Amino acid sequence: MSKITIDRYMSTNDFVYKNELQKQADELFGEGWEAEDDVEQIEKLCDHVSPNKYMVSSIHGLKYEDDIEVREIDGTTTKEDILEFCDDLATQITEDIHGDAKTCTGNMPEESLKSYHNIYGVIEDYIDKNYILNFVRK
Repeated sequence: MSKITIDRYMSTNDFVYKNELQKQADELFGEGWEAEDDVEQIEKLCDHVSPNKYMVSSIHGLKYEDDIEVREIDGTTTKEDILEFCDDLATQITEDIHGDAKTCTGNMPEESLKSYHNIYGVIEDYIDKNYILNFVRK
């Protein structure tokens, strides 16, 4: 079984190349596959290699092209890490919906804040239901 390198990647193609996973990618996505939703494809490859062992996230606002992070879910990933990811994701989605959701003071307008709390709750529920938090140290 392959070991995935914990690193940041540019794309699914970059991930497949660096981890020598072309055969697994062909099995999952079909011969001649193309990179589409990088985070989703990398998550599928990680789970194919070692189910529930890796966490894949996109780092928004990074100045470098290597904006997809693959981390191992182990004793170094805490519940706080996962909840911080939830906060970042909920903020990004809120900003995508409402434009720049923060005022110059860093506070969200009331409508944006309500959306943020609803989105955060959905993300947290999804994580709880899929037992992701059971794989990390509390």
